[in-house]
Amino acid sequence: MADATDILDLADRQYEALALNARATATDVQTLWRQLPTPNTPGFRTAVREITPAISDRITVGQFASIRTAEGFFRAQVAAQNGLADMSVEPSRLLAPTVNLIGDIEQAADHAAYMFYRKGVSPIQAQLAGLGRIVQTTATNTQDAGREAVALLSASTKSVHFQVRKLRVPSCKRCFQLAGRRSRSTAAFRRHPNCDCVNIPIGFDVDLTDALRGNSNASLYIPPSNPFFGIKFPADVLHRL
Repeated sequence: MADATDILDLADRQYEALALNARATATDVQTLWRQLPTPNTPGFRTAVREITPAISDRITVGQFASIRTAEGFFRAQVAAQNGLADMSVEPSRLLAPTVNLIGDIEQAADHAAYMFYRKGVSPIQAQLAGLGRIVQTTATNTQDAGREAVALLSASTKSVHFQVRKLRVPSCKRCFQLAGRRSRSTAAFRRHPNCDCVNIPIGFDVDLTDALRGNSNASLYIPPSNPFFGIKFPADVLHRL
């Protein structure tokens, strides 16, 4: 029988690894973006086109790093449940980045120009607005690649019956409601920008509730709507939802 604590620990470590890669990717993209002139500069659009390949390449590298990370944790999760990761696919070959990276970069540039010409903010503020947009999409798309890898591997591995969604606290109300949801889809679950939920492969019904209820911290709450998964919530988080 799988140890529930081990399963949840691996899920937390998976989140940390994917989040670290996403932050590193976003930081590098931020450095590249800061090389652009402000949107009121005549050569702004030309500079955006010139730097787009470098930004796109860096995001692609980050996505494939997420795929490889997720693949490693997938094997560990299945092994922790006494299963065999009889993987018949290689996500690093099948999961080419599916997002329109060039479109994302253009939208960030459009947002910067919009903030300057339509909203009347200063050139520097407009530049930062575009920066915020590209950093957000970079981090989200990079983590998406890892989630997609787990979904594809779960669907193609015989010893995995389904995948289940786990969130991190503090969390938004939407993710709270979806915590513990099972899926057999080859596509990752729907998420909002900067979502940090992860999907865990489950080979058979593993009851994680008792392990969490054994925690002596009385402030931890287990949503009764998700008895299978038993997500931990500090009580004060619930009051903010």
